[in-house]
Amino acid sequence: MRIALYALLFISLSLPGVAGAREQLTGPVTTPSDWVLNDRLLWDQQRQALTPEQLTAWFSSAPNTFVQAADYNTRNYLPDEYTDIRQRHSYYDLISYLIEHDDKTAAPVRDVTFFHAVTAITIPAEHGGVDVNQTLFRRNMRVIQDLLFHWQAPRDPRAISPKENISALDFDIYMVDFEQSIIFSFIDSNAVPNVTLRNVNKTIGTVWPLATLRQVRPWLKAAGFKQDDFADYRWRVAVGRAQVFLFHRKSRADYLSFMKANPPAQKTREKLYSAIFSPVTITRDTAGYFTVLGSWKTEQGARRHVAELQSGHLGLDVAVFPPYGKNRYWTVVSSSYVGKETAVELQRAARTGRVAADAFVLRHRAVDPQGNAFTVSPSMPEIINLPGFLRAATEENMPIEASYLLSVYRNADETLAKEKRAALMAQYPTLDVSLLKSVADNSWLIALATFATQADIEAAKKAVNRLGIPLADITVSTFTRPDQLVKVIDGRAVSQSTWGIVNRCYSTGQITVKQMHDCSGFWLTPSSLTRCILESNCRVLDDRQLNSQARIEEFLSTQKLDLTTRLVGMREAVPLSNDAKHLVNQIHQCQEQSQSDKQKFETCVSTLVGMTVSPAAMTCAQQNVSGNALLKCVTQASMTPEMQAVQNCVQGDHPDPLAVTKCLAGPEKAAAMTKVETCLTRATSQENALSGCIDGIIPADSREKVDCLTAAGANSGKAIHCVVPANSDAGKVTRALACANNPSATRDAALNCLTPLLGPDAGKAQACLENSTDNRSLVMCMAANRPELQAAQRVYQCVSQGADAATLIASCSDGILDERTRHVAGCVATTGGDKGALAGCIASTFLPKEYGPALQCAGSSTGGVSFALCMAGPSMNEELRITAECAVQSGGTPPAFAVCTAGRLTLRELGKCLSGKIGSDDGCFGPNNSIVVAFKTVGHDLESCVNGGDCLGRNNDIINALAEIGGGLRDLGDSLQSAWDGLFGKDSDICRGDLTKIVCR
Repeated sequence: MRIALYALLFISLSLPGVAGAREQLTGPVTTPSDWVLNDRLLWDQQRQALTPEQLTAWFSSAPNTFVQAADYNTRNYLPDEYTDIRQRHSYYDLISYLIEHDDKTAAPVRDVTFFHAVTAITIPAEHGGVDVNQTLFRRNMRVIQDLLFHWQAPRDPRAISPKENISALDFDIYMVDFEQSIIFSFIDSNAVPNVTLRNVNKTIGTVWPLATLRQVRPWLKAAGFKQDDFADYRWRVAVGRAQVFLFHRKSRADYLSFMKANPPAQKTREKLYSAIFSPVTITRDTAGYFTVLGSWKTEQGARRHVAELQSGHLGLDVAVFPPYGKNRYWTVVSSSYVGKETAVELQRAARTGRVAADAFVLRHRAVDPQGNAFTVSPSMPEIINLPGFLRAATEENMPIEASYLLSVYRNADETLAKEKRAALMAQYPTLDVSLLKSVADNSWLIALATFATQADIEAAKKAVNRLGIPLADITVSTFTRPDQLVKVIDGRAVSQSTWGIVNRCYSTGQITVKQMHDCSGFWLTPSSLTRCILESNCRVLDDRQLNSQARIEEFLSTQKLDLTTRLVGMREAVPLSNDAKHLVNQIHQCQEQSQSDKQKFETCVSTLVGMTVSPAAMTCAQQNVSGNALLKCVTQASMTPEMQAVQNCVQGDHPDPLAVTKCLAGPEKAAAMTKVETCLTRATSQENALSGCIDGIIPADSREKVDCLTAAGANSGKAIHCVVPANSDAGKVTRALACANNPSATRDAALNCLTPLLGPDAGKAQACLENSTDNRSLVMCMAANRPELQAAQRVYQCVSQGADAATLIASCSDGILDERTRHVAGCVATTGGDKGALAGCIASTFLPKEYGPALQCAGSSTGGVSFALCMAGPSMNEELRITAECAVQSGGTPPAFAVCTAGRLTLRELGKCLSGKIGSDDGCFGPNNSIVVAFKTVGHDLESCVNGGDCLGRNNDIINALAEIGGGLRDLGDSLQSAWDGLFGKDSDICRGDLTKIVCR
């Protein structure tokens, strides 16, 4: 069976079929990831010559290094071992055979036919095109690994960590969508010129080796696709789906019915697509082509032109470059460091699209004749508005699709890495980067994104191009474990995990909800704090879920907190029973039930801890195999109306955020959302989007200011007129601010500029001079009692720095416009020409504050249940939300569930109880036990606890609670020690207190 995969028709440059770096010409191989060239060629030969039955016999009789390496590399996710397209072809061919014929492949997987397609098409793909093959191979190997070794059944490959089993047909259909989305992203993010895509159309009929394309062409025509058009995302999906149906023995009528019910998404690229890139290296040898839209004598003039262009052309991506060599002009470009075909194509689009009638193309080197680096010059709003991509790991083993890291510098020398970071921060003070050490190779990384999704990485790459960092310095790697990355702060190593970051912040002493958020970026409750201290998976909410003041307030209200609430540990969240005898009896029962089986003992004790923490969620996890059933059970246990509504609207592991939002909003609001969505698809400018599409979304009293600021464009005087009171002299304010913000004005001169507005005030002037660092902060200080003048100053600064209308409204109108209006404008500013993302972003304004934002939840969730918990998170009981997420992650496996909810420290301490003396240094719950030390290191006064002072509970504390358990265990210590030795042997490894492999250190 073969499925034609058009994603790979243009995926490779002409790569020769020679041995790659991991493919040896001769044996023996020294590592399990490598193989011998002749073994790969022998596999190719045998695959063609032998029947499946004969191949099975050949496998067992003649070990082959290529076959062995494929198994090892797939299990350990090592896609980059395959360095050329022929190696990948052989790998895909082997995988397709194993899926269909290997008796170790789970039965539900054997009906998957998608990967046969890759085998059929990779070799003909060498006729030319763009090298996206490696990108696809990396993503496909992740799916293959999950399919064969983790899921053991087809699941939705589009989700980060799907839980719901699906049919093989659905899997193959979703794989078409999955791959074509990767292709679309590749074309878009790499500025592949349209001429390249048109050239593919010319080769389809001449190089396509399969008769299946001819078979499905009548189906395509009946579905409305009359001609081959590889540049059309919808056509590529239609072809892939047609061949999926063909090889699943479905009829043409079945295909057409499916296409009618599930039309491919409309994904189109703007004619003036994004093509701003940094040079590969900043050397004289590096050069590239630029599409120039205009030249200006001053940077301010260039930035005003950018604001005008972006306001008039929705989604237009342009950048400002400084003068080159002796040329004194600042240039506005729509492409930089690209190939000639791309630059010329964008020049023509700019002329025909009336963006720049005199657009032209130039070629520049990365270092000009005077020796200056020629890189993009970002504006201050661009830098300030760069999103953060530094995520913390929430699990000890993160899914691969949420484990990407993008670094902008890598070096084995710590000093050089620190100097590089310092220089970067001096240039871009607001840039969110982190200095990390890779434990695997002891290298130091300056990371812009950690534990990120592929979408995050693409956005981070775009940000890097805005900063002029050379592409050769950019590396994307995969880190699935937080202990693989170490951050050193104040001389102390901190894990790049949620619990590591929270503990570092909490160790500074008493801390409030707001202080914890300012330090860590997370919103915590006493319950989630306690779990973090115990090194659980520390499930907390961040600004992606609580992305507005209204949602923050809703969350705090639900949890009965406010910003000033002091965070302290919570006794009820410590997963240890206060009834010592009951706990000991249960442990003893676990010993008897285990019958010398460590795994059974771990499971038994883990179940005990899990049930102590959250019986409802644990029961849901144990009784329900599927994700949907688990979600339904958790919903019933939560007694939360918002959770019930979300559950009714979320289906499967890859929910559409816009569809979920419409479902939650109800029919009337859904109709209004559809109207907005339709309007946005037709919008050609920011003015269209801000003025014509959002009526009814923003409050009426904001409408006039939005229209005014949109019309003002890059004119600071007009913009200030929009924000000052009607009885104010806007011209006078503008002149005063222009004078005070003049870069050449001294601070004394700036004070003189403000006198006509504020009058003389020697005392205040002196205080502001002492407390301000520049003219901008001086103006804000002097206008402290005049909020309308502070608002005018913010607007003036944004306009002078080149902010377009949407950015001006989103980022510079605090105190002038309401939060909803700023959010809507922010959607227009940040989503650019992505009309789908823009509609999804604005749609969140239709939902009440009880719900999280669908678009952000879709980006941060691992599957359907995770998405639902994110949406209902602000309104849910914190205990149930955390344990429900753990139930989903663990799949109902008690040890994994216990680690997620109860923490590594809890399970480790229980292990010590069984092997050492109770209450002693070398036993459990002694003066230095891991749980007590955890709380001590975060600033709790344990002496106060021991003496009856306020600590972790009502007239109780963790010391007293653990002492009770210790007393009970002490009475049974000798018998338990003997039982332990009898079960596992005297001084066995587990006696160190490492109860499970998961918690070992």
